[in-house]
Amino acid sequence: MQAIFSERKYPYNPIQACSKLFKCKNVAPEANMETHNDKIYLKKLRKAIEQKSGWGDSSQWTTQDFQTLNEAILEATQVNLSVTTLKRVLGKVQYNAQPRVSTLDALSQFLGHQDWRSFKQTKTDSNTTSQVYSSSVGGNPTFRFSYKMLLIIVLILGTIGGLIALTNRPDNYKSTAEPPAQSNARLIANTAHFRIKKISKGLPNTVVFDFGVDESKVKKIQIQQSWDPSKRIDVQPGQQQATCMYYYPGFYRAKLVVNDKILKKQNLFIESDGWVAALDRPKGKPEYMLADDLIKQNTLRVSERIRQRITQFEKPHTLNYCYFQDFGQLSGSDFTFETGFRHTLRSGKLICQQVKVSLVGTKGAVILPFAIPGCVGELGLYLNGERVKGATNDLSGFGCDFSTMQHLQVINQRNLMLIYLNKQLIWTQRLKYNLGNMVGVRYRFIGDGEIDYVRYYRANGEVAFQEEFESNRKASGTKVKK
Repeated sequence: MQAIFSERKYPYNPIQACSKLFKCKNVAPEANMETHNDKIYLKKLRKAIEQKSGWGDSSQWTTQDFQTLNEAILEATQVNLSVTTLKRVLGKVQYNAQPRVSTLDALSQFLGHQDWRSFKQTKTDSNTTSQVYSSSVGGNPTFRFSYKMLLIIVLILGTIGGLIALTNRPDNYKSTAEPPAQSNARLIANTAHFRIKKISKGLPNTVVFDFGVDESKVKKIQIQQSWDPSKRIDVQPGQQQATCMYYYPGFYRAKLVVNDKILKKQNLFIESDGWVAALDRPKGKPEYMLADDLIKQNTLRVSERIRQRITQFEKPHTLNYCYFQDFGQLSGSDFTFETGFRHTLRSGKLICQQVKVSLVGTKGAVILPFAIPGCVGELGLYLNGERVKGATNDLSGFGCDFSTMQHLQVINQRNLMLIYLNKQLIWTQRLKYNLGNMVGVRYRFIGDGEIDYVRYYRANGEVAFQEEFESNRKASGTKVKK
């Protein structure tokens, strides 16, 4: 050692020595440090979304989970983030590039923040900021230890220590470790209860939730109304009942959420008690059409008074027609659906005349979009968990001439779905997920529209539901063969 020091021509610099031993690297400019910190905040963003959804580790989510998240973000922020983008940002698929700021803004807004910068400002990074050492001697550049080298050293020391401990363990040593106790979440779930009671038929409908949780083991309790994690109500300490308003019919999956984890689930079926027509309004509270404004002669449509109001709206409104009831075990794997419909309003702001027809089951839905031919690039087909965008797929078959009634037929044979428009096959695809039992249909006209007839058939051809709107037409007892 003396020989080494005696040969040194310059004063000993411990920082340089450390740099040679551990291969220290010069810190990049501030931009690189900012990128490193952004990665830390991205991890926090992922964690926050996982906690809000209650679905656990996002790397284990299914495609259907990401599609559900897509719909929740769209409803909360009016920003449509693709499933692929969500998978990249949340780490489901490997992607090294930094997400766009607009994407991070939307995700931050979904979490209740103004934008990405606001999200970062609310999160402390005291435990995650890399330790940076700087030299005050001789103007040496700032540097940091190589993370890989430090990790290797820690692993080597840990392994050596473990081997020494095992080697020196007495022969008569017996482990006193006990099997891990049952997880706190499982204990809470085993003692909790969650029940649902509907107040009445029809709409709107108040639903009462009865629940019980051992509050000594929890910090936060919430009720989630449906698939949308943004629609949760907070429960106060000691509270054992809560009520929620449901404004549209449908098949919902209500959830008891404890400490941001879904603990219990209950099916909730809100029937329509006949046909319901309503205009979407702000804050989720629709305007229902009363009997005098809902015409059921030859076609289902709204009155002339309502049609005039729709034309005067500054922004386009959506007119909904809904029918939900128990069709008596109508299998979503084998059925036929037939309907006639027409968009009846065309103006500058409603030039595309968009319509969506939703076939709803107990385990999902199929949403079929239609518009004039020039607007099919804006359409999006949804087949119970799988989305097909008109921007990247040929959906020209869904283009319509609404000067005449459009006749739609959907045949599902063992989850192979065939879609016909005006007796022409426009789409065929095998469903990835089962629809369960069919329970309803919903039409959404951006603007105004009318319905000619509605029919559901079972696999054997029997009529499960038909509505001809008091015309002279009658549905046949068996489905139309293609």
